[in-house]
Amino acid sequence: MTKRKLKYQDRIASQVLAGFRYAMLSKLIFAQYSI
Repeated sequence: MTKRKLKYQDRIASQVLAGFRYAMLSKLIFAQYSI
């Protein structure tokens, strides 16, 4: 595997992680406001 491909995968992984974290945060906030 080339170094560039590895860096590309790492960037995608970090984006996915950030998106997942944002989704969890928004879900928590939405749950608090809906109560």
